[in-house]
Amino acid sequence: FTLTEEIRDMFRKYGWRGNIRELRNVAEYLNFTGHMVITREDLPPTFHIETGGKEAKAEIPKADLPKEGHTVSVPTKAERTVLQILLEAGREGRRIGREGILLKARERGAALTQPQVRAILGRLAEDGYVSVSKGRGGSVITEAGEAWLEEHDNQIKSQATNNNQ
Repeated sequence: FTLTEEIRDMFRKYGWRGNIRELRNVAEYLNFTGHMVITREDLPPTFHIETGGKEAKAEIPKADLPKEGHTVSVPTKAERTVLQILLEAGREGRRIGREGILLKARERGAALTQPQVRAILGRLAEDGYVSVSKGRGGSVITEAGEAWLEEHDNQIKSQATNNNQ
């Protein structure tokens, strides 16, 4: 495939935080579009957001990100966001990959990175709350994950009710 001049300019200005791995992933993604000339519409969803716009500035506070070796008992804000995205996708009868999770998370004001989503999915999978497929198979929330998310939501509602009394 070839790149339009606009895309070439975007690539030159882009920060490439993931270095060569990120570039390689974008090239692989573009290869699967099947288009001979790559335009803005062909770029991965996360690329659009990271190259500008208010969404790129919205970040989850570090306290809400899972810690290394974190065992899930009460979900962090980031974990809840990922679980809710997976739940919505599951209700639509589809799997969702990391790129899709990143896009949906950023639409909600949660500026997660690809490594953070990968780590969150890994932890949630270890606890049996999500099922992660290899390759481009996407991820789904499990019944245990749905129950755990619902239980936690009920605890939050209960605490809010008690605080208002």
